[in-house]
Amino acid sequence: MDVALGSALLLVAMGSAPHAELVGHHLQEGFGTAKRPDLARAWFTSAIDALSDGAEPVFGPNQAGRTELLVWAALGSADQAGVVTKDATAIPAALPTFALPAQN
Repeated sequence: MDVALGSALLLVAMGSAPHAELVGHHLQEGFGTAKRPDLARAWFTSAIDALSDGAEPVFGPNQAGRTELLVWAALGSADQAGVVTKDATAIPAALPTFALPAQN
C-alpha cells in the first residue's frame, strides 16, 4: 500500500491529476494510511475536476459515465439544490440459477 500511495502522490505532483482518485481511495478506506474521509474528499474533487476538464481516467478510460460514477461513489449524488447526499436505497441482488437436465 505504501508503494501504491507513494506512486499516486508522485504522479499527481508530476501533473497527472486523475491519479488523485487513488489517493482519495486510500484516505477514504485507510489503505496504507489512517482513515481520513475529510481529506479524501479534496483528493476526489481534484480528480473529478481533471476528468471534467477532459483528462483521461486512470481506470476504465473507455467506460461511458466514468466521471459521473466517481462523483456518485466518492461524493454522493447532488439533488436539485446541489446538496450532495448518498442514496440509502438498497438495490436487491440475486444469484443466477441454473437448471440441469435430469439424468436417467
